[in-house]
Amino acid sequence: MDFLRALSDVLLSRDRRQRIRLAQAWLACLLLFACIVLLHLANAFDLIDPAPLWWWSAASIAGMLVLIGLIRSGLNRRLRDPAMTVPQMLYAVLCAAWAYSFAGYAHGMVCVILAVILMFGMFGLTIRQIAWVASYVILMFGLVMVMQVRQDPVRYPAGLEAVYFLMLCIMVVGVGLLTVRLHSMRDRLRSQKLELEAAVAHIHRLATHDELTGLVNRRNMQELLEGECQRSERGTQDWCVALIDLDHFKAVNDGHGHAIGDEVLRALSRHANTLVRKSDVLSRWGGEEFVLLLPNTGIDTAQVSLDRLREHFHANPLVVQEISLPLSFSAGVTQHLRGETVAQTLERADKLCYLAKTLGRNRVEKG
Repeated sequence: MDFLRALSDVLLSRDRRQRIRLAQAWLACLLLFACIVLLHLANAFDLIDPAPLWWWSAASIAGMLVLIGLIRSGLNRRLRDPAMTVPQMLYAVLCAAWAYSFAGYAHGMVCVILAVILMFGMFGLTIRQIAWVASYVILMFGLVMVMQVRQDPVRYPAGLEAVYFLMLCIMVVGVGLLTVRLHSMRDRLRSQKLELEAAVAHIHRLATHDELTGLVNRRNMQELLEGECQRSERGTQDWCVALIDLDHFKAVNDGHGHAIGDEVLRALSRHANTLVRKSDVLSRWGGEEFVLLLPNTGIDTAQVSLDRLREHFHANPLVVQEISLPLSFSAGVTQHLRGETVAQTLERADKLCYLAKTLGRNRVEKG
């Protein structure tokens, strides 16, 4: 098992992308080897000229091994096409055209070999490369057919070669059109995949974030609080939670309308998110109430953070649609006690927030 793994690493490398490229190149080499075996079988029945067969066999395998070596060395990474699909195809078509020139009575089978080459390689090309390779195939085989008709009209009669050439053109155009069609389908599937991923992400955001403010919603915050509670039970880190209630927010809605009130909530949420620590999580709990989760934080540090946030908003009125609105909030902040539930911690924070309001608002009470 270790030997096979080591052999795989030698032949295919350990890089994931290189392994895919090398696997494809080795498969192309294997197909070419099968074609070589096929032509040698035809030679066993005296259907082709044996003289150039061994030279062709050696050159075909050697050329493919050189291309595989270039990929294995990593030099292919500098190319626009790291898989080197076009060079592999051009060389394979050149070998097929050479085989056609000495295949004699069996030269029709080379067209089948060419079809395998095209079907295997063209699906990895761009539309422009497909057109270029198709033109190269038609030109190369057209020249070889004309040359063989002149040199060996007995085994390459003009009428039969004309039929083969037309068949070749139809095959090349057909494979090209099929590849273009598959490209279109692949692009459409990729587009649909991206749209689906975007839709799933949007649905996930709608399920976990408040639609108005973009903050974490109540349901998601409840899950985050439960997770923090479970982590604290397993470890020694303290965490705090604060319940924040905007002061006199009803007056904003009554005096300026609910549209302005919504803008205030949006602006406050955006601004507050930039002021809290990156590790803290701010959520809209409901109406003008917010909950702030402060992981790995003691009660004194949590109060300092809340007071800093409160003083900032008190000193810097929000400007919404050219209306300056002084804003303050009251908050209750408490530290979670081991053994109690999240609901009990939140209840304490809620009572502390109520106490802050009864003591005159624009203050933070801790407990």
